[in-house]
Amino acid sequence: MAGAAAWTPPIGIPEPEFGIHDSHERYAGEPGYRDSGHGPYTIYVDNTAPACSDSGPATAEEPRCSLPDSLPDPGAVVEVHGGPYVLTEAKPVLTSNGSRERPIFIRGVDDGNGFPEIRDASTFGFDGSYVVVENLVFVGTSVRTGGPGRESTGGHHIALRNLEIRNQPDKNGSGLGGEHIVFYRNHVHHNTGDDRHGTTVARGSSDVWIVDNYYHHNGGDAVQFCHRCRKDPPRRVFVGRNLMHSDRENAVDLKFGKYIVISENTMHGYRRARPDTEWCFDDNSYCGTFSSGSDGSAIVVGSDGAPKHPWILYNRIYDSEQGIRIEEVRDAWIIGNTIHDIDNRALSLQKDGDPLYILDNVIYDVTTGIDQYWRDKFGIHVHGNVFANVSQRAISINGRVASRSTIGMNQFWNDEGDIRVHWGRGRNGRSKPGSFDVSERDDNLVGDPAIRVADDGSLTLHREPQVAEHAARMIAEQEAAFREDFGDGASLRRPAIVGGR
Repeated sequence: MAGAAAWTPPIGIPEPEFGIHDSHERYAGEPGYRDSGHGPYTIYVDNTAPACSDSGPATAEEPRCSLPDSLPDPGAVVEVHGGPYVLTEAKPVLTSNGSRERPIFIRGVDDGNGFPEIRDASTFGFDGSYVVVENLVFVGTSVRTGGPGRESTGGHHIALRNLEIRNQPDKNGSGLGGEHIVFYRNHVHHNTGDDRHGTTVARGSSDVWIVDNYYHHNGGDAVQFCHRCRKDPPRRVFVGRNLMHSDRENAVDLKFGKYIVISENTMHGYRRARPDTEWCFDDNSYCGTFSSGSDGSAIVVGSDGAPKHPWILYNRIYDSEQGIRIEEVRDAWIIGNTIHDIDNRALSLQKDGDPLYILDNVIYDVTTGIDQYWRDKFGIHVHGNVFANVSQRAISINGRVASRSTIGMNQFWNDEGDIRVHWGRGRNGRSKPGSFDVSERDDNLVGDPAIRVADDGSLTLHREPQVAEHAARMIAEQEAAFREDFGDGASLRRPAIVGGR
């Protein structure tokens, strides 16, 4: 894979300075590089070649039999053929000494039977600086940015892309630590160990991009931030445009972290899973008894502490027990998400979050919309949202929280029955065009959004003009906070309104 020239970052996510566009083709025609038909290389590896030797010239005619242990020379390009590579060392680490001007590339080549497989190491670590690892398949092997036993916090500018990581029975599929780490276009699945996740983000890491990946059928979360790392949480982590489904626990679980963007992901198929009870994946790939549990939320915020400044933007969440569950958080924004076909709560508020902005979301075909049902240490701002066909309460906020919260210009609709809202004292109303009074306010509206979902999952609806304008204004007011978190070039970049959207 030669980098994606036309790549556009998801909404609110900056482009990394290294790892997306970089290609080994930059060395084409330079002295010291050979080319066997797949671009320039310096080290050729093929364990299926009769003439392979780890002491030879590492050319296509006389390749290495195994991957090198280290790459000390900037500009190295390792071209890997053949396989599988069955590793006898439990926790190998390949350290690369690349530079900004001369990065290193470790890349598999498909000779007709798929990309080369690396098998049966407990973990495989990639450490160092300015290195791209691409086009390999890891089977029964956890992939790390770092050394044995833990993710590195010293490595930097490491990109893992177009990898398949599967069938690790005991460990997390991948672990990311260090600075300026890119995890891009990978397929992470069926790592089914007890409470084991697709990707974990390590303590002390910063500027981590997890973008355009496909996660499914992992034994824990698709992506989980570190446990018990309050003093040194991950910072500036961007989780964008991933497809996540059918993992045993959650799609994204924020334990600790600071300055986080979760944007334009698609998440579905999350179901309640009780600990110490046999549980089977929905594709019947594996059944087991797990020590961990899940309430079937797609996104969980603060189940181990209170993450700071997460921005949850324009995700699509559906066909799950719950949409987003907030336990504890400091300064959070939930903007522009579409949450539908939820068996329980679209937004579940449990312990502590002030301020919490809930703006411009579309919530429909759910049992309950926003439910603050446990502790009352919240201050929330609910503006410019659409609630349609909510079978129980569209919003339920207790009096103490309502007294320090705001609500305005939301649009409500139910095809049948009453619209039920509890805001402090609360009011009920029927689905008819016109004003809807919530806590003695008359700027919330009733109007049919006429929601339509195309075969590709795209959504069209009619948002009342006042609601759309109010949402846009409220989001614009948050731009300053967003820029403060992510720099002057950052923007929420609200999509253009289509069909009243």
